[in-house]
Parts: sequence; C-alpha cells; structure tokens
Amino acid sequence: IQKIKKYPYSISLLKILFYNKENFLDKDLKKQLSYFTNEAKSSSLFKSFDSYFKTSADFDKVYPTNIQFVNNDGDFKLINNPNATFHLIVFWASWCGPCRKEIPGLKKLYKKYKPNTLKITSISIDENKESWIKAMQQEQMPWEQFIAIDSTRKLLDTKYNIKAIPKAYLFNKEKKLVGKFEGFSPQLEKII
Repeated sequence: IQKIKKYPYSISLLKILFYNKENFLDKDLKKQLSYFTNEAKSSSLFKSFDSYFKTSADFDKVYPTNIQFVNNDGDFKLINNPNATFHLIVFWASWCGPCRKEIPGLKKLYKKYKPNTLKITSISIDENKESWIKAMQQEQMPWEQFIAIDSTRKLLDTKYNIKAIPKAYLFNKEKKLVGKFEGFSPQLEKII
C-alpha cells in the first residue's frame, strides 16, 4: 500500500499486483486497488480485476468452458469434452524445453488410454504462430491443438495461474478438477 500511495499512477505496480493476485484475499486486493489514480483505474488491466473478482473463488481450478482458442486452421473453437473419463489440458510453448521434453510421455499416456479414458488438449502460449505450427509439425502430437492469442491470454491470466509451463490440468467427465501438474508427473497416470 505504501508503494501504491507513493506511485498511484503506476501501471507497473498494477501489473505486479495482477500477476500476484491469487496471493491476496479479495478484500485486501480491493483495498490496494482503491489507492490507484482514476487514470490507472481506467486502464484495461485495472478492468481485468473485475473479471478476476467474479471468478476468484474458482481461480486456477475451473474447466475452460467459455474460452475460445484458435486452432491450426485459424478458426476460433471452444474446448469440448467428449465422453472420455479424463480430460488433460496442457499449457505449453514451442520455445519451452521442459514442455517439449514431456511430449513423449504424454504420447505414451495418450496411446495407452485413448479414446474413452483420456482426452488431451494442448494450448500453446506462443506469441509467434509460425513457431507453434513448426513445433506441432515436429512433435506430431495426435491430440487437439490450440494457441492462445492476445485476448484469450488475458482471459487465461484472469482464470488460471500459468506462471510456469508446462502446466497441466486434469479434469474428470463432470469437468471437475482432479489434479494440477507442473511438468510431466508419474502421479498423472496414478490418478487415471
């Protein structure tokens, strides 16, 4: 609060606060936000807090039902959850070494448990679509692939804690979260 009072116009402080939003109780976060100037409060970043507060109780644990992602054909699509027992949603990027390293393990799981038990959806946070497409061609991942464009990434930041990748969310048939993983984990198969 002292820093915000000293620099109430600072968009950088606002960014830091948004990046760490899950570390505060909503009431404390709202108090900190109250010290920013009207100019800072009119920014799109400040308005992102409104979206966060509406869903903060479900932060980092809700199925991405209402978020449209771009597929490799350039079409906007929603993630669908067919009748698979589990749906693994993996956030990754072409430039991320650990992300690329986990792909062979994901392929083994997919081959072993598909189609009725496990569905996988990969969502790239690449900023360069060509790099993403090249990585998909190299890795030959046989499951659903999407990329999060700018507007989608802002929505992801509001709903999920994706500060490090690879990060995976395992949901059951009822779209309830049953596990979160940073990097490939043997625990994933144990849950399945």
